[in-house]
Amino acid sequence: MQSWHGCRWFAVSLLCAAVAGPALAAPDGPSGLPAPGAVLHLSKGFIDDPLELSADGDRVYYVATDGATFAELRAAEVPAPVAGASRGEFKILGSVPGLPIAATQILLLPEERVLVMTREAGTESQAPGPVTGTAYGFKGQPPRRVGPASEMVLSTVAGAPALVLFSRPPNQQGLPAQTGEVRIQALHAGTLKPLLQRSYRLKDGALMTTQGPVLPLYYLDDHLTLVARQPGEYDRKTDLRQPDRFVVLDLLSGKVQRGPSIADPATLVETTRLHEKHPGESLFATYNPEFTQVFIQSSQASQPEKDLRREAKLPRKLSLYDPDSLRTQPAPGVLFLSLTVDPVNAAAVARKKADKDLIDLCEFDLKSGETRRLIELPGNKRPSRWVVGPSGRLALLRKHTGFSRGGSDLEFYDLKMTDVPQRAASEAH
Repeated sequence: MQSWHGCRWFAVSLLCAAVAGPALAAPDGPSGLPAPGAVLHLSKGFIDDPLELSADGDRVYYVATDGATFAELRAAEVPAPVAGASRGEFKILGSVPGLPIAATQILLLPEERVLVMTREAGTESQAPGPVTGTAYGFKGQPPRRVGPASEMVLSTVAGAPALVLFSRPPNQQGLPAQTGEVRIQALHAGTLKPLLQRSYRLKDGALMTTQGPVLPLYYLDDHLTLVARQPGEYDRKTDLRQPDRFVVLDLLSGKVQRGPSIADPATLVETTRLHEKHPGESLFATYNPEFTQVFIQSSQASQPEKDLRREAKLPRKLSLYDPDSLRTQPAPGVLFLSLTVDPVNAAAVARKKADKDLIDLCEFDLKSGETRRLIELPGNKRPSRWVVGPSGRLALLRKHTGFSRGGSDLEFYDLKMTDVPQRAASEAH
């Protein structure tokens, strides 16, 4: 089983062409910062948040909508760079109208199909709501609906791309449900036919397994793995109850692996709290406002007692950034992360001169623990969303100001990451 941060890129690489496309030129703009190699601009409606790039970076998949009356899935060819200007002609390779207005995510599937996902709004006591997906094709395939589920992710099962549907009872009054059923299902990413599935009964907050009840802590590997706690057994010889221990449950096979005793319950509480904010993820970043630090949290299901937390040394003092601008994307061997300079940070206020809202996009190398800035871009006084493709191509969506969804301009850059395809390939094998 692969870790989460390798699965998505492995799956995308299998679903799309693996040959890197022509590099986009990145001449310096007026500010000395890189100019985009191409810009996709919509004159009608806007580009919604869900974005994906093909493995070679030559195609972009997005949703065009006005947020009220129409939504259309499009596949466009990213053009060669335009000298000086950056508004190349984007050839539309395919389009599918009639999408849900509020799409939340898209996933690339084989045979030129794209899974468009929507999520129901949660309530004050239950959040978030279930997600439903519909697979649309650009070759006349009929739509195929899957779900609903609590979470839906593209992962790797038995060495092949699979769509994983994970369902558990919703929280009640902000607390985990005590009864119900936890279900996991893997679908073939191409046919969407079931590969494996299993369910577990939840009783008094404990999950019933072949090795007895376990108390869920958090999920890893795209929800394919559960890290849980098993109460210590009573030792008659010493008349003492043994310490609680870790157990790891492979949700698809039902196999339970007993781990070591829990030596530091306080640290486990903190680790569990962090994982609850990043459900199913084995790699993520957290911002610690008390110590003004960004930590990279990486977990291995085989060693739950050894969750690794390392500080990411960013190009600037963390106090200069807007902490709410932290964005991340896992990839084989690295975690991409970005932060945007807060123009009115404390230092800028002290000298009575606003800073430029610059975006620092970096990669954190999981092996060396080093952080490297890949590109520095102007923020343009607008929020942004980005995705990095396996070829190292960056798609940056300049979002609306004062409106939470989408924007009218999608910029493309090539990052200096010549080892990305090789790294993805080695991770896959």
